Amino acid sequence: MHEIRSMPATPSAGHSILSSPPTYDGIGVDEYIQWEVAIDNIFLLCRMCERRKNKNAISVLTDNASIWWDNLC
Repeated sequence: MHEIRSMPATPSAGHSILSSPPTYDGIGVDEYIQWEVAIDNIFLLCRMCERRKNKNAISVLTDNASIWWDNLC
């Protein structure tokens, strides 16, 4: 089972502005659901537009998940 990792608390270039968003690597249905719930819970605490939420969520996709996004665009 893959574990969901958190990004560093200090954002760097190209990373999310959220304090510690979990990353998702694109492997595992259960891991995706856990990631989505965690991201949704973070967004409940943040006041930002949908476009910015999407941008932040996309910024923490890694490995296969980031490839999926690149292929959708």
